[in-house]
Amino acid sequence: MSWLLVYPILIPLLTAVLSYLFRKSPAGRWISVAGTVALLLASVVLMAEVLEEGVVAAQMSNWQAPFGITLVADLLGAVMVVITAITGLATVIYTLSEIPERLERLGFHALLQTLLMGVCGAFVTGDLFNLYVWFEVMLISSFGLLVLGPAANSWTAASSTCC
Repeated sequence: MSWLLVYPILIPLLTAVLSYLFRKSPAGRWISVAGTVALLLASVVLMAEVLEEGVVAAQMSNWQAPFGITLVADLLGAVMVVITAITGLATVIYTLSEIPERLERLGFHALLQTLLMGVCGAFVTGDLFNLYVWFEVMLISSFGLLVLGPAANSWTAASSTCC
């Protein structure tokens, strides 16, 4: 199994957990920055592996393809993970000066990292069922970010969007 396929999912997950645990201190925002930098480094290493070896695939646990989780990175998937990491890093750096502390205390960085995890998971998944699962992770995270929005009617917008 190539661990390089797991890192674009695992790094944002761990960063989301840590940034949520430290959300009430300034350390939460810097954990988010460090995790996104680590995601960018892991995605560049994955891209180099794909360029060197070709398509990289891994089967999670001992379950075979129809029942288990298959992760695959081809050239398009690896490029999209790198673009996601670059965009995520730019977004996290931008939010350092633009997001109020109230939203950070509510878990903004954890939701942003969960959104990055869902996007990266969708780009390296190997089957349609897990693509659906990663889309759901992205939707839940984006609805959470929408609810945290500055508008007075963010909750109404989120509830009308999802239902």
